[in-house]
Amino acid sequence: MLLLTCCCPSLRFAKLLPRPAALNPPHYQSRIDPERCAACGTCIERCPMDAIRQGDAGAEAIDGRCIGCGLCVPTCPAQAISMVPNPDKKAPPRTMADMFRQVGEERRKFKLGQ
Repeated sequence: MLLLTCCCPSLRFAKLLPRPAALNPPHYQSRIDPERCAACGTCIERCPMDAIRQGDAGAEAIDGRCIGCGLCVPTCPAQAISMVPNPDKKAPPRTMADMFRQVGEERRKFKLGQ
């Protein structure tokens, strides 16, 4: 049964997709440590994208469904879930100064504004 657990129209639409992360690739994704997982199912209930399922060795993330929201992390009583950088995505700038520096470098790279 498909439950629409969020009122945000964008997230409701994304949940209907087979790979919501493809819509806007996240900077982080969940990683579940199977040795620490107690298979309680709390993370499965909490995930707004249905990105976690029960596997043979406990909970496991479903490739392409995690949008990197991190809501599963604080609800895990076994602390078996962490957020790790997505290797396919460059992290955003940490500060506004870093962002302006990056924009300047990209403008020079593409010779914009000349």
